[in-house]
Amino acid sequence: MIFAVVISLFSCGGTSTDELLNGESLNVIKDSTPPTIISPYESEVRTNLNVKLIWTAKAGAKSYLIGVYTDSEFTNELLSYTVDAPETFKNLDLTKGNSYYIRLRADTTEQGVYAETNFSVYDGKVYVYCAANDDNCDDEARTGLPSSPFETINGAIAFARPKGIDKVLVASRGELSGELKAYEEKFVIKDGMKLYGGYNQSYDETSRDNETLIWGSSTFVFYGNGISSKTIIDGFTIKNDGHDQDIIKLENCTENLVINNCVIGATDSPAKNAIHNVTASSPTISNNTIYGGNRDDNCGILNKDGSSPPILNNKIYGGSGTPSYGIMSINSDQEISGNEIHGGSGTDYSYAIHFTECTSRVLNNEIHGGSGGNSYGMYNFQGSNEINNNEIYGGSGGSGVSGGNSYGLNNFQSSNEINNNEINGGSGNSSYGIYNSTGEQIISNNTIDGGGIEEGLNSYGICNSPSITK
Repeated sequence: MIFAVVISLFSCGGTSTDELLNGESLNVIKDSTPPTIISPYESEVRTNLNVKLIWTAKAGAKSYLIGVYTDSEFTNELLSYTVDAPETFKNLDLTKGNSYYIRLRADTTEQGVYAETNFSVYDGKVYVYCAANDDNCDDEARTGLPSSPFETINGAIAFARPKGIDKVLVASRGELSGELKAYEEKFVIKDGMKLYGGYNQSYDETSRDNETLIWGSSTFVFYGNGISSKTIIDGFTIKNDGHDQDIIKLENCTENLVINNCVIGATDSPAKNAIHNVTASSPTISNNTIYGGNRDDNCGILNKDGSSPPILNNKIYGGSGTPSYGIMSINSDQEISGNEIHGGSGTDYSYAIHFTECTSRVLNNEIHGGSGGNSYGMYNFQGSNEINNNEIYGGSGGSGVSGGNSYGLNNFQSSNEINNNEINGGSGNSSYGIYNSTGEQIISNNTIDGGGIEEGLNSYGICNSPSITK
């Protein structure tokens, strides 16, 4: 009987299948209530941009109207869609993380009535901004999205890691009364996290030139141990007012930890070392400006205990304490390439590079001994290093007859290959392009000038006491 009735409807009335399904026949009453949204559910959190809106079908509906908004008042419409029945889903064309608000109605729904939902989408990033005039920097009720960024970097990291989000974008706090405001935090570096500073409040990738200051107190600002996955610290100014402390201290970290495009330390800082690597720690240190502090034995970079960091394309300065070192390495082998390295202004001694028991490659750098009482472009003790294609200057060595000594290269109980460099002894009381004491050196194709710019100074291109050169 049912089959016969259906045939009769098709043959006599010419009614289509769509009309039957949508209630156009058989006097089906159209449903004027809005559909029910199945997904995303209210306040759902998504960790990628692939969002499908799903709803229930409404009897008699021919189409469904969708509005996607970026505010809860539904005034800023981002996207709009019309979906023809019988479809009851739509893949949303979202391009970035944010909080989104949905309105949905069928063409049969009573005017002014909608189904609504809201959800948050994270596109692999969490955002941070605390205004310069905000003294609290409180993360309460923050989502970490651009419209509601966290106010602390640590809060963003704690939120992101359990959700598998690995990037934190940090906007500069800006200035208050002419003073750049800082995020006053310190961090234990988390394996796999990537921190990027330099943003403005729109988080525009093309204008990451907004100084983003992190200021620590007492101990380290960043500490990392055992970092082996790709982990990044990029685009920050990092300072510490802790006396005799390290700004960044790293242990057992691989080259997958990348410190890039940062300003670390200051010559007048009471911190001691800008970056301190111990226990075979070998992070990639690239494109930074790095300063030792004003404490004794300060270093821009200090490497110990088998640490072998690639040090690439940085500007590195020893500080104002004495002695001062741009780079000091003890029993550590590294490649130092493409840098500008200064020894600092230590009262008694300044060294651009000081090696003890190292086997390293020093390539294509500009090396200045600094202005210490005795200044050294490079000091090599009990090691064997490859020193090629550099410009090496001994420094000022106290600047004059009453000053100290300046050395382009001082090789003591070490054997090195020194090729294709331009070497100048500097302007100390006694200035040496290369000073060799007990060791065997291979010296070829260099331009060597003893230095010395004032009358009465001793100046030597190469001084062997005793040493073997080839």
